Amino acid sequence: MQFPKKYNVVVALLLTSGVILAWGALSLNVNNTATVVLQQKNFAVEIVQVGTICPAYGSSVYSTSNSTIGLTWQAIAEPGSVSLLFCLENVGAATQANFTQGAVSPTPSPGTLAITPSGSVPVLATAVTAITVSLSASTGVPASITGTTYSFRLTIA
Repeated sequence: MQFPKKYNVVVALLLTSGVILAWGALSLNVNNTATVVLQQKNFAVEIVQVGTICPAYGSSVYSTSNSTIGLTWQAIAEPGSVSLLFCLENVGAATQANFTQGAVSPTPSPGTLAITPSGSVPVLATAVTAITVSLSASTGVPASITGTTYSFRLTIA
């Protein structure tokens, strides 16, 4: 279909608006809903954006007394993922950190929200280990336009 030249800008703006609205309908709101629980007394964590450098070992941002941390994730367009950098300070011997994701509430049926890595991750002795942690949303997770906010716990032991 051919439009007169004077309407080309209007048609382009309408198409662009439609793409932006479609993306917004598929983005998920998981902000401020995750809690990181540290069960290993030798661990302290600072969570930063990927591409940021972890604070140095012994920096004042690390606190082994801070065992529960609220976590902010960016919006996700499903299917897709977002990542954060977990700077894990270990004040003890070299060990493993076990990442375990708790149940997501409410259940994002028919899709899933999953954290990687899961299971054991090697951690250096008396040092900071940088671990990229990703939250992935599969196809079928109801989008934020439905008003749903998801929550879960991530335990590091």
